[in-house]
Amino acid sequence: MKASLFLAAAAHAVNGEVHAIRIGITTVPPGTPFAVCGIVEVPWVQAVDKHTMRLDLVEEDGTPFEVTMPTGETEAFAVEGTGGTGIPAGHRVGSPRIVTIVGNVALPLAFGTRYEFRLSIDGETNEAWRIGFDTPPPPLGEVQAA
Repeated sequence: MKASLFLAAAAHAVNGEVHAIRIGITTVPPGTPFAVCGIVEVPWVQAVDKHTMRLDLVEEDGTPFEVTMPTGETEAFAVEGTGGTGIPAGHRVGSPRIVTIVGNVALPLAFGTRYEFRLSIDGETNEAWRIGFDTPPPPLGEVQAA
C-alpha cells in the first residue's frame, strides 16, 4: 500500500476526498486545534479485505505521547480503525481504491518539542508513512515545567 500524511489547520473528508485549510503546516502551538490527514492507496487485489490502520503520536525521542484520560490515568495517544473499501459498481478493474484519514485534534503539547505521527497498516509501517511537526519555544518570560 501507499500512504501520504500531511498536517493542516483544519480538515474534513467528504465522498473520499480531503478538504483542508492551510495544508502543510509544520509548527503547531500547544493547545491549538489542527488536523492530521492521510490518503491511503489500497491495491485492487486487497480492496475487499479488512485492514487495520493505526495512527500513533510520538515525542522526539520516540516515546509515545501520553494524554490524561477523564479517569486521571494516562494513555498513549493513538487512533485505530478497521474496515475494507469494497469495490463499487463501475470502478475500473485493477484500479486502486483510496481511503482518506482525517482527525482534527487539540492536544496538550509541550513548547519547544518535535512530534511525529506514525501510520501503521495491518501492523506494518514505513518511513514514508510519517509526518513530523514542531511546537514553538515558550513565550518570553514563561518557564515550562519539566
